[in-house]
Amino acid sequence: MSGRPVLLALLLTAHVSPTSVAASSNRPGGTPHSLPARSPAAPGEAVSARDDAAADASAGAAKDKRNEEDTPGAASGKTGPAAAGNAPGADSERTSAGATAAVSEKGRSARARAASRLLAADPAEAVAACTPEIAKSGADALACRLISARAKLDLGEARSAAEVLRPATGKLGILEPWGALLLGEALAGSGQAAAALPLLAAARKADPTGPLGLRADRLEALALIESGQPAQARKRLEGLIARRASDVIELRLGLARAALAAGDRSAAVALYRRIWRESAGQRAGDEAGERLRALASAGVAIPEPTAAERLDRAERLLSRGEAAAAAAELDAVGNPGAALASKLLLLRARSLSDTERKKEAEALLVPALEAGSDPDLLALAARLAMRRGATDEAVARLDRLHATASGSTAAEAAFLAAFFLYDHGRLEEAEARFRAFVAEHEGHRLDEGRWYVAWTAYRQGKHAAAASGLSELIREHPKSSLIPQATYWRGRALEAAGNRREAAAVFREVLRRWPTDWYGLLAQARLGETAPASTFAFAMLAAPSETPDPKGAAGSRLARAEALYAAGLPQPAGEELDAALAGQRNRAILARAARVARDGGDAWRAWQLGTVRLGGLTSAADLAYPRAFAEEVEASGRRFGVEPALLWAVMRQESGFRTAIRSQASAVGLMQVLPRTAEKLSALMGLPPGQGQKLADPAVNVLLGGSYIAALGARFDRNPALIAAAYNAGPLAVVRWMEDPARRALPLDEFVESIPFRETRGYVKKVVSNLAVYRLVYGDVPLRLAKELPPVSPGVDF
Repeated sequence: MSGRPVLLALLLTAHVSPTSVAASSNRPGGTPHSLPARSPAAPGEAVSARDDAAADASAGAAKDKRNEEDTPGAASGKTGPAAAGNAPGADSERTSAGATAAVSEKGRSARARAASRLLAADPAEAVAACTPEIAKSGADALACRLISARAKLDLGEARSAAEVLRPATGKLGILEPWGALLLGEALAGSGQAAAALPLLAAARKADPTGPLGLRADRLEALALIESGQPAQARKRLEGLIARRASDVIELRLGLARAALAAGDRSAAVALYRRIWRESAGQRAGDEAGERLRALASAGVAIPEPTAAERLDRAERLLSRGEAAAAAAELDAVGNPGAALASKLLLLRARSLSDTERKKEAEALLVPALEAGSDPDLLALAARLAMRRGATDEAVARLDRLHATASGSTAAEAAFLAAFFLYDHGRLEEAEARFRAFVAEHEGHRLDEGRWYVAWTAYRQGKHAAAASGLSELIREHPKSSLIPQATYWRGRALEAAGNRREAAAVFREVLRRWPTDWYGLLAQARLGETAPASTFAFAMLAAPSETPDPKGAAGSRLARAEALYAAGLPQPAGEELDAALAGQRNRAILARAARVARDGGDAWRAWQLGTVRLGGLTSAADLAYPRAFAEEVEASGRRFGVEPALLWAVMRQESGFRTAIRSQASAVGLMQVLPRTAEKLSALMGLPPGQGQKLADPAVNVLLGGSYIAALGARFDRNPALIAAAYNAGPLAVVRWMEDPARRALPLDEFVESIPFRETRGYVKKVVSNLAVYRLVYGDVPLRLAKELPPVSPGVDF
């Protein structure tokens, strides 16, 4: 095989402990014009929690592990999920999540209720909330017309959307262009494309290069198709594709429609086939496949995908966690030829592994490994051996890879072999291998190699050697992200070696340099009563002495953003705000925009501005650590006995306070609750089925997330570090680690540092740090970490 990217992807997702993250796929596979109708596929494994050999996961991937193990009663002596029924709140008032949402909206205006329902992806309820208001006059009535129009478009009721919006024309003030855009979209969608075109042109003219123009361009092109002008539509869409990258897939779908309308079937088929392949596992790819099936049914000749195209599509499906759909695609490949045979074998093995058929995957690879040393196959085979606990076999395969590869591939293989030994408690062998890694390889992971040399020495009780190794890491890699932990553990090594005075000095240094970091909290715990009073200074965003306006287009965009937030349309408001701030460096303008976002309920953008562009804790603490969706969070906290600060700490790490974000495993927004977890929690709470489909609603999401946090707290003695670990990797994984003879007697700091999943370790540190800062900023009792692991109680096992 030629591509090293495939190999590195396999290496960087090497696992060190068995997991079984289930994820369903309903993506079509097979030939484009004969793709089966959508139906539930067999469950397959999504991205698992990664070990220290893995790269940092992308934002939001952590929640993909929430149901890492689903075996009822495993490691807990319980008989199944029902044993969690004694979790806090389980026996409380049995109200539906919908009722909870209604309570949280009590006293709000019709516009505010409708806006919250639109945000919760419940357009029908948004329409219902606004219907009485529309008959009135005033700003709320006009806003309700905009909200209702958007909601009706989302429901596919374009004609009704046009009817509700038309009376507002000419009365919307600064939002007139957005009204024209919505009305144009509604008219185009209801067969009145000719009437839509002048409205869309007017919207585009208001801001040709901004969000209005970007949306209007595409809608105009589609309206041109519907009005019988496909040649003009094609020309327009080709120009847009050449100039833009953000929505190119949607533009290509439009271009295929235009080509078809112009009678150019071959061009349309070529475009649909490209989208079907390149957008595998996404809505656009599904739509393209449906179009190809419809064309085939109409007698249009659709070329069979080549083996290379099917393999490309299967690889894309695997990357999106759609293993079952990928397997179906691979079954249709047939004989790919010698050049692609190895890639087919690799992808087949990956699809088997990702659908929990790991023995079959490994058996498939063995003959190829005996016949040669393909690096990609060796990397996957090593991972599979490690997953079944065959450490020596895994290390032997990595050694073989190290001997036959070069550069970063060889370095990664050497690092993983050392890490696999470390994770299985073979510390002396691991230390020797990490030392060899540092001596033989330059650049890539050298700081991590030095860290593990010192850490494995520490774990063996060689504290003086550990302190020396950590000093070397600090000296040789002063800009490494590992410096806080290396400094703290140097203090711990000195302490263990009997040099308590110097250790205390190191802990004070850690506390001074990183007071709100995980290691600062640990240092404070080590110092105990002798810890100096915190001198860390934070500040809320200061009230402005003036309210500056950006000039030109940026000023108009910021004004429209503010009006759209006020009207209850946060999605276009956010687009306008982003466009207004492109390239902006004026702090006063950035501060004003942050307030606009915060006051409009867009906690994510306020957080981003406060953290990245306004100095974070030192000058915008209330934005960097916002109390987003306060009503919902505080209600959930009261109901389940969970401090709101912990819910915000988790929310900040999971979703950045966004409601619409989705993970690869379908975890939804805010606290990134998985639909299947939501259904289990709902059943325990006596709520009706279907709550997993309502997770875009902040009230439902935070209610269920709070109940889960409470259940984990009951199981892990309310220890925030263990709650965070269980929220990320699953409670059974945490129980297993705590019962591991090599870990169960460790103090808390060593236990967290020894968690085998890199992502979970980082998640724990960040969530606990978030919690400490929330308490600090909002005047709660300062967080004090326990030194020892708490006892574990029976409880939630999913």
